[in-house]
Amino acid sequence: MRRAANRVVGGVVSLAIVGLLLLPAPARAGDDDVALRQMEAAKRTLKSAVDVAETASKGKAVAAYPKLEDGTAAILVFCEVRGKCVQVPVNIETGEAGEQTPVSDSERRGDYVAKAKEITKQLGEHKLTLSKLIETAETHSRGTAVSIRPKSTAGRLEFTLRVKAGGRWQFVVVDGETGKVKSGDDKPKRKVDQAPAGKSGKGGKGGLGGKGGKGGGR
Repeated sequence: MRRAANRVVGGVVSLAIVGLLLLPAPARAGDDDVALRQMEAAKRTLKSAVDVAETASKGKAVAAYPKLEDGTAAILVFCEVRGKCVQVPVNIETGEAGEQTPVSDSERRGDYVAKAKEITKQLGEHKLTLSKLIETAETHSRGTAVSIRPKSTAGRLEFTLRVKAGGRWQFVVVDGETGKVKSGDDKPKRKVDQAPAGKSGKGGKGGLGGKGGKGGGR
């Protein structure tokens, strides 16, 4: 009986090993790497995706980043349209904008959803756009940007871009008032606004997040 039990256990272990060998290998590259390869192949840029989304929505972009689905990447551009935030997917292969959808404050998006109107107002006051900020970051780093997100530091609007330059990924922070690069590193100085709306965080008086405002992001 003991031998039979051992045979059963041995068979289970063998099947488990075979099962592990048959599991698909983990992806070797993240969404950003895949998106960048597809952008380069199609000769698309983050800036061009932002421009397409703004034209399609007739709004102003406040954030953009790639999303991978079934091996195909798209750039999700968040635009402020008549005081509301909408999401516009831009197909990297065709360069065309898909159907825009409204994004509610309660969804797992950055604080830029709730503050979209405020962000566009601040950018407008300083004659800045997301496209200009992307150009500045790419010129400074001599690389290619795949995402841009706003954040607030002591009440001052800033934008963090993920850029690949010289074969490595780095973060470039651009001031939302002067339009100049504040820092460039392989690690952000603080977490980008990616927490769900409603999560409290430190925020300065005024600006994105407001007094005791929200922080976080995607």
